[in-house]
Amino acid sequence: MRRLFVLVVLCALTLGVASLRPYYSSADDSVTKPIQTASSSPHRRALLVGISKYLRGSVERNKDFWDLNTENDVRLLKEILIRKFQFDEKDILVLDQPQQTTKKAILDAIRRHLIEPTQPGDIVFFHFSGHGQQIPDDGNDEVDGYDESLVPSDYVSQQDGSKNIRDDELGALLEELKKKRPANVTITFDSCYSGTATRGDVAVRGGPWMGAPPPKEKVRGEEKSASGLQEIAAGPAEGYVFLSAASPRQTAKETKNENDQPMGLFTWALVKALDAAGPRTTYRDLFERVSDTMTQVRGDQNPQLEGQLEKVLMEGIALKPERYISVKVDQRKNVFLQAGKLQGMTKGSRFALYPEGTKDTKEGAKLADAEIIETDLITSALKVSGTVAQEKLRTARAFETEHFFDDSLLKIAVQGLNTLAAGNEVLAGIGKFELAQTVERGKGNWDILIHTPTPADVKDKIVDAGFKGLILDRQSGSVLTVIPEGPAMAAAVRRALENEVRWLTIKKLENTDASLSIEIKLVAVDVELNASGRVTKIVGQPRPLRKTEGSVPELKIGDHFMIEVRNTGQEPAYVTILNLTSDGKVGPGWPQQIPGLPPQENRIKNDGEWVRIPEPYVFRVEGPAGLESFKAIATREPTDFTPLIDEELLRGQRGPNSLDARGQNAFNSTLGKLLLSSQQGRRSSIAGAAPPAWATASFNFLIRQ
Repeated sequence: MRRLFVLVVLCALTLGVASLRPYYSSADDSVTKPIQTASSSPHRRALLVGISKYLRGSVERNKDFWDLNTENDVRLLKEILIRKFQFDEKDILVLDQPQQTTKKAILDAIRRHLIEPTQPGDIVFFHFSGHGQQIPDDGNDEVDGYDESLVPSDYVSQQDGSKNIRDDELGALLEELKKKRPANVTITFDSCYSGTATRGDVAVRGGPWMGAPPPKEKVRGEEKSASGLQEIAAGPAEGYVFLSAASPRQTAKETKNENDQPMGLFTWALVKALDAAGPRTTYRDLFERVSDTMTQVRGDQNPQLEGQLEKVLMEGIALKPERYISVKVDQRKNVFLQAGKLQGMTKGSRFALYPEGTKDTKEGAKLADAEIIETDLITSALKVSGTVAQEKLRTARAFETEHFFDDSLLKIAVQGLNTLAAGNEVLAGIGKFELAQTVERGKGNWDILIHTPTPADVKDKIVDAGFKGLILDRQSGSVLTVIPEGPAMAAAVRRALENEVRWLTIKKLENTDASLSIEIKLVAVDVELNASGRVTKIVGQPRPLRKTEGSVPELKIGDHFMIEVRNTGQEPAYVTILNLTSDGKVGPGWPQQIPGLPPQENRIKNDGEWVRIPEPYVFRVEGPAGLESFKAIATREPTDFTPLIDEELLRGQRGPNSLDARGQNAFNSTLGKLLLSSQQGRRSSIAGAAPPAWATASFNFLIRQ
């Protein structure tokens, strides 16, 4: 239930494009932030939903949902909330009977028990154990034609989802809860929607849509719909933490606990982890224990945790972010870090390994030293010194002790900085940037040259005579940026280097995957414009781009075009498209959150047919002239790449669309969150996602005056 557990975290991305942009205008959304009261004993309230009885008279799995074992899920969760987290029994509402778990009953309980009585600073917990299902989209806003839903006890059938609880309905209620400004909201789902009926004798909590598929030819974006949680939840959900039983394409399984009682595997691991928690246990600590417990039972179900990971369990306070990297041991007993190339990990870097729960290296005894022997996209294989019990390494934490700088880092040469008052501050800032290193200036050995103006710069009109400050040149000969001298110069240099790392990261992203294969192309269109220059109508049929000498497709400033994608791989893929501009910036392509319109699902079927990204994705070319490209990135899981987009390409947008807010928006991503940490040289704040399968495709074209 991926989208169901990110329903409040998702924000309106409201991305505009500078050189290439859709024709709809943008708007600014206000953000209501939760607060924390001064009270040391906030009111605690929980709603626990467990649906066991589903069968409606048929034994055929393609007609009815099968019964589950959720009684122990809600019973044990209630017990642990009372015993460990000071919840009063009268404030825990359990819905576990068929008449209590109808659609109306669940929605009424959320409003009556969680929303209406909540005051600023309260602690709220919501858990759902039951079936989940994808059902045909009701709002023309999903590429794959499906919405996500919870299956209540009074559902109709697997072919009729009219009584299911859609994502937008639940999202609207939780948006109401957010406005009450609780200090902490924990939402957990033990369900799935992508599974088949069973795997052996293990019950699976979810089923695919069994009815007729949605119409293949869908027109999306022409009318506003309430469907879709990004539209409903318009602000960053500070204070919210979401845990789900599995990654988006996995099923949620059942198991038996220590007392031979059947229950959800995720809920069983969650109860065990909550029981072992201490007064300083954070959600990150909790997740590591849940994940380890689950993977010891089954290796095909990976829980997910997103939100404010450093929050103390069931409290409104957050601890200082921890600077460790999680260690994992796979089924072949290989030890690896949950961080890779995108987070700046390099072969040869060394780490000290400490026991689970360690917040600082001063707290406990070191388990062992380790060295990276191989790096992947988001993982790194470790060679551990000495003999350490595998059980201890399963949840160990790695603290870097020695970083090996390899040739993949951004090489910075400097010249003349000692003549500026803030020159030393600039140098110090470069030294602290984890994804860059300074080198002696030589022919071809640097990526960026940071220097004071020369007579040639004045002659070429890069700066005026008398200018004091810095010029950042690329090895290619283009100018990255010009920064005047002043108190903000060092910070401006840092931002420019971050931007360059972002652009180079995207430029170098090239990958093939056995199961994912995509292609991308642009098609030219003629349009009618209104008095404001906005597209009102597409005239005629799209056509291939004209080509220049050398067979390079070209567009002229003022032209309009649309994007087409096709998936020739072995499975459906989530496709993100980014625009790499000729002046070294990264702009948004598709999908974007356009104000006033429903968000678009970017899941492309693997039918080998070209799919034209529909209105309002009609782009106008505004320059600058030069060679540009669109980079398409296909992933098996939903991924948000918005942290990579240049801030200056979001013209006229404020508030929730700032760079920091867009970092919050990436809570719903795996690779996108890691790319953000790569860009800034920081650790990611997403946990638990398995390394994604991914593949890329590019379309290069020339923009002429």
